[in-house]
Amino acid sequence: WGGTTKKGIDCSAFIQKIYNSVYNMDIPRTCREQYKKCIKISKDSLDIGDLVFFKMGKDKWHVGIYLIEKQFAHVSVSQGVTISSLDGNYWKKYYFSSGKIS
Repeated sequence: WGGTTKKGIDCSAFIQKIYNSVYNMDIPRTCREQYKKCIKISKDSLDIGDLVFFKMGKDKWHVGIYLIEKQFAHVSVSQGVTISSLDGNYWKKYYFSSGKIS
């Protein structure tokens, strides 16, 4: 948690680096601040580059970036940077919101 380098990066730093390098946009560092910068959209309206947010309890948030066909890229503690499905049992259970960075 809290990492920002290739040796160890957390989910929100991963998203921040993608937005900076791919879209040339500076976005906030934390999940909550990224969430606040989003225009909220439905899961059915997701496009490439939109953000998907998960809540695993009161204080634990997670963010990923939507790819295609219900797949998103994110950082996993056990797997590093990985791709998962929004339809997977784990992610479906904790899905919270989606949005476009404004």
